[in-house]
Amino acid sequence: MPKKRLFVAAAGFLLLGAMGIGAGQQPSPDSVEEKPAPKLPDSPSQLFAALTKDTRPQWRPYFRETVPHATGDRYKAALALGAVGADCYLAAEVRDAQQVRNLLTDMASLEMMLGISRQMSPLRQKMTSLAGEGDWAGVRTEIASLMANHAKFLGEQKDGPLAELESIGCWVRAFHICARFSSKQTAPPPQSCIWSPALLSDLHTRAVKLNAAAESRTLQLLVKGLETLTKTWAGETTGANAATRLATTLPLLESLVSELINDEARPDGTKPDKL
Repeated sequence: MPKKRLFVAAAGFLLLGAMGIGAGQQPSPDSVEEKPAPKLPDSPSQLFAALTKDTRPQWRPYFRETVPHATGDRYKAALALGAVGADCYLAAEVRDAQQVRNLLTDMASLEMMLGISRQMSPLRQKMTSLAGEGDWAGVRTEIASLMANHAKFLGEQKDGPLAELESIGCWVRAFHICARFSSKQTAPPPQSCIWSPALLSDLHTRAVKLNAAAESRTLQLLVKGLETLTKTWAGETTGANAATRLATTLPLLESLVSELINDEARPDGTKPDKL
């Protein structure tokens, strides 16, 4: 063997030895680069946009014609607060300033029950102004700011679990909107109405931790519903199984929203929308 080739071969064996890999051996699993974790959406707006890519969606029929009931169950109130956040994102998609004002009124009543209404008043006023000016990018940013401040003030009063529930409630309602929308299409959209199994798994894990710390019927229902959804969407979603998964998902989300958000008819007597 020429000296140059011999030198290269020897260098190769030395490198393998330094890595702890002998001739004929494969790199250990630890040496293989791990796949990055799936990217989760920052807000329901991303899910709405992905679901309706290359279409002109009519979102207005998916507004709730109900208000969240100011129940004595603080867990339900936190979930309902998150659901109102998701509805605010929907109102931004529709560009409906009046709907934003209605939703902020609903939000204020829930904030009052959770003891954070006074601190949030200036932020709600700012969002009302942005909607009135038609600054919908600003409205979306402000919804995220509102929810971040909810978490901050709830944490300061030792109500961190309620902030977690608000986040979960926002996504449950977003899935509900998207499942309703998807069920009306001639074929399920390429983007799943729940974004990904990873997002569902994350929400379920968070709900399980909350339930372990403070068991309640509300938390038990939430955990059970998210567990069923996680199982329904486990594995790859294909053209062959998407419709079946959606058919299972929609009634489950209808039940979860009804049970956990405690809607009641608006004062003008309108009833919940049954799409």
